[in-house]
Amino acid sequence: LIGSGPGAVVVTSRHRLTGLDASAHLTLPPLAEAEQHQLLAAICGPERLAEERAATEQILTACAGLPLALRIVGARLAHGGRTVPATADRLRRAGDRLGALTLDHLDVRGVFLMSYRSLSGSPRPAERAAAEAFRRLGLWPHPVSGAATAALLGQPMGQTLDLLDILVNAHLLQNPAPDVYRFHDLLGEFAAECAEREDDEDEQRACRLRILEWYHAALHRANTPTGPRPHADPAPLSDAPLPEFAGPGEALAWTSAHLAAIHHAVKTAAEIRPQLSWQIANCLFTWTTTNWGVAGEWEQPFHDALAAAERVGDLKGQARMQNMLGVAHGCSFRNETSLVYFRTAAALYEQLGVPERQAQVLANYGTACGQAGRVEEGLKAMRRAIELRGPAAAPTASFLHPLGTLLLAAGDAAAAEAVFRQCLKISRADGQVLHEGISLVTLGDSLRALDRREEAVACIEESLRIYRRLGNDFHTADGLEALARTHFHFGDHEQARDTWNQALAIARDHRIERVREDCLKGLAALDS
Repeated sequence: LIGSGPGAVVVTSRHRLTGLDASAHLTLPPLAEAEQHQLLAAICGPERLAEERAATEQILTACAGLPLALRIVGARLAHGGRTVPATADRLRRAGDRLGALTLDHLDVRGVFLMSYRSLSGSPRPAERAAAEAFRRLGLWPHPVSGAATAALLGQPMGQTLDLLDILVNAHLLQNPAPDVYRFHDLLGEFAAECAEREDDEDEQRACRLRILEWYHAALHRANTPTGPRPHADPAPLSDAPLPEFAGPGEALAWTSAHLAAIHHAVKTAAEIRPQLSWQIANCLFTWTTTNWGVAGEWEQPFHDALAAAERVGDLKGQARMQNMLGVAHGCSFRNETSLVYFRTAAALYEQLGVPERQAQVLANYGTACGQAGRVEEGLKAMRRAIELRGPAAAPTASFLHPLGTLLLAAGDAAAAEAVFRQCLKISRADGQVLHEGISLVTLGDSLRALDRREEAVACIEESLRIYRRLGNDFHTADGLEALARTHFHFGDHEQARDTWNQALAIARDHRIERVREDCLKGLAALDS
């Protein structure tokens, strides 16, 4: 009974008190940026922060919205004689933030340790298992799904979800969206400390390998959402469930959402299992070729995996990554650099005695030659590739398409049309929807060169329907640019202008430089 009238009790806890009846629950998130700045300024004075804005932002980032951390830093600044830049530098040092966030009885690590020990020392086996899961999750510094966590822990899915629930209820883990789990920034650092202190090196390595193998299997599935690519590696296995994709659009979206984790997987595997490093990186093929407008921004995983393969003398891994770097540079129209990588990859496959892969690399080389305007050299590479494949080899769209592109560039539009029609037939039979769209655009280009207007427009418009259905902005921009060229070729300048402007808007939004440049050239031709 509180006094003689209505009343309320506020109960605070680091754990969710879900057992309290007739209560309203309020979870306090980290402080917003403005609130962080206000709290820090109230403790140490706004003038000091105003004079050192960059260092102040670094401090706020390091404290990650935790009021206790900001209180400690503010007190140090107010009474310890330390400058704002020196404090920011101290917090920025890798692995040293928790050591810096202590002052007298105020200790961020101590607060975390209290919550952790309430689980690790619990009489309930499930809570002790959750404490073990907490520290092992600290070995992976990226958000995880339930399935990825099951792989990391080596536990069944149902048990894993129970452990995640315990950690979320203890506020040792965040669950910001369905099936997404992540640490508060400082808690992740603390969890990694616990793993380093309590788990031996073999167990840490085993945890990392399990989640690396899960990412390899998941990314392999995302790389081949409509069936295997030519020469694709066998699907890797994982005991934990893998993501399911309704089609290429979902698979590509999953890969885009996990790029940072995939890059971390490549770097981590390079240290503990180099072969797995390049196997993971190789599964970025579909994402790289689909998102060619930004492919150059994501070539670093291939460099990391190549360095790992070179370190252990793995020629197969070197050949794969040299080819992937050629693809990444070619997709970004850095053609001369692309050609260097393809030459090296082809030589490695020749050394390894794998003519079918050498032939595919030479087809890639031909594509880069075509982009660079070196048509005769490209056709020579294609003739060598055809020779290596032999007369009995089944045709593939990925192999034939460069040949059609080079024939068109050489002025033989009729031969190019025949090749592109074969590419289209194969793509449809194999269910390779994206390649179907690409074949339709280039078939439209060859029909335009043959002055067959209605057929050319129909092909490119069909490709645009495919790209839009897939939600692929990069190829949509490219298809629109091809359609604008077709309208211009046949004298329909107003439609050409409108279509080039549509393509230009997408290219600018997504930084697709080659399409942007082509659109500007086309619009300039209209105005000349």
